[in-house]
Amino acid sequence: MTQRIDPFRLSRPSHGPVPRVLQLLPAMATPAMVAHVLSLVRGLVAAGGAAVVAAPTRAQALALRRAGALIVPWAGAGGRAPDPKALVARVGGDIDIVHIHAVEDAETGVAVQRAFDAALVLTEHARVARPAMLTRLRLARRLRGAACLAVSPAVATALARAMGAADNAVAVVPAGIDMTRIDPAAVPMGRAVALTEAWGLVEDPRPIVLVTDVFASAPWLRFVLAAASDPAAPDAIWALSACDDNGPGEMGPLLTDPRFSARVRWIGPPADWPASLKLSSVLLDAGAAARGHARAALDAQAFGKPVLLPDGCGMRAFLPPGAETALYPPDDPAQLAQRVASAVRNTEHAGDRARLNARLFVATHHGHDALHTAMRRHYAGVLTARLRA
Repeated sequence: MTQRIDPFRLSRPSHGPVPRVLQLLPAMATPAMVAHVLSLVRGLVAAGGAAVVAAPTRAQALALRRAGALIVPWAGAGGRAPDPKALVARVGGDIDIVHIHAVEDAETGVAVQRAFDAALVLTEHARVARPAMLTRLRLARRLRGAACLAVSPAVATALARAMGAADNAVAVVPAGIDMTRIDPAAVPMGRAVALTEAWGLVEDPRPIVLVTDVFASAPWLRFVLAAASDPAAPDAIWALSACDDNGPGEMGPLLTDPRFSARVRWIGPPADWPASLKLSSVLLDAGAAARGHARAALDAQAFGKPVLLPDGCGMRAFLPPGAETALYPPDDPAQLAQRVASAVRNTEHAGDRARLNARLFVATHHGHDALHTAMRRHYAGVLTARLRA
């Protein structure tokens, strides 16, 4: 009979509750990736497990430490890969599972896994390109025996093909949306007012269309600007939110063009994400197709806000049944302008029931509990597999 393991309850005298999971965050971890790991840490800690996080940056470490993680600073010097032996010394104890969060870290993850004699789990957070045959074979060999996961069906398919495996070789796990943080009742009006001042919109009563993960590239920005200036577009502020502080770069002059400047604002990375959602009437996640995931749209729906996503690339998985009107053709700015106008109008008449249904959809399929249930199963699976070996 196969021995079953509950990884959140099993204990061992050497270091108490297990599994003791080491989360390896890449140096360029996105906000969505950090939020996902935060959810994993909270689940492990709440259930009596232990979470250790190798975090390359102080900003990452601060939020994770507050969630109950043991933080181990870890970064390579001079662009070199971090030393697994140094990590073992810093952790100072056994590790049952090494959990990496980018396929690019597979080589490092395997080295750390071997150093700890632990199981290996990979969660991929964005679509990966299909590499050459030799690279696929090398990647498949490194990840043999690991639990390979992804945060959406599109990302799972891309990862499986990158490894040269069947599409069902990668399991999909929920995003782990924090329903207590992403909640209108949890954001006092003072935070929203402060953000309005930071955006320079104190005296502007127009609705706000929050455009997330803006790419400072000519084709992409021109598409958004064409939609914002289309005759069918509503008289609204299109707030362009970026992932980093690099600004619009060479596309800056476009944003000051009189054709667009009356409606478009570059706001950079939101200093207060929940307050940004509270201020906005509609969220447009135009970069979701490139990533293969739409965490920002899930956050917005948890907040009771309408969302718009590009059609294709598995985006329907992030919408409740019957919400097909939230999808727009990714190459038709006029259609996008019409969808934004409709969403803004509907916001004014949306009832509590519609907001509650959207929030319930996110909590049920993409929330904390859904992620923790899935990870119990996957962590148990890799630990059981190691016992069999």
